[in-house]
Amino acid sequence: MNLELPKELENEIDLLLSELTEFNNCSITKGTPKIRNRAFNFAKALNLIRPKVFSKSNSYELDEKGIFAIQDGGIEKYLENIKAGKDLDGTIKTLTSRRLENDIKNNLLYILLGGFIGLITSISTTVLTLKATPDNTIEYIKQLNKLSSEKNERDLDFQKRLNDMNIELSLLKNEIDTLKIKNYEINKPKK
Repeated sequence: MNLELPKELENEIDLLLSELTEFNNCSITKGTPKIRNRAFNFAKALNLIRPKVFSKSNSYELDEKGIFAIQDGGIEKYLENIKAGKDLDGTIKTLTSRRLENDIKNNLLYILLGGFIGLITSISTTVLTLKATPDNTIEYIKQLNKLSSEKNERDLDFQKRLNDMNIELSLLKNEIDTLKIKNYEINKPKK
């Protein structure tokens, strides 16, 4: 849902905020024009203004978000910046979830592949053991050593792939943190 404020209402909210900046006080009475009441209600709803702390009257002052709205150049630009920030957060979440889904699929594939290779190795070792006779014991030992070294190489390769994936995940986290920092710098108040 995209809320489009009428231009007259936007102008009145901007006027209300600038008056609060100048006089640090605002109140609404029964004689206040209808457009001013609407601007006042929108400003309260968006937390742009807040009741004065130790005031017995119905007086209001600028809140932090009201100052941000003024620094952004008015209510229209302030609302656009909020929407852009939410859009960026949504994009980051979508990209992160897609990346994690792909990483999970790859991890499962590597686990299944490792299990399959282990199964093949154990079956071939069992077959070689059953075939081995005392006459060819030396050849049997050579085959076992060869299988053992191949298994060690595969294990090292799988460990390297796992380490590479961990590095990729770390880089992705750093990219997300960088995007959040950039988003903050884009939307932080200008001094």
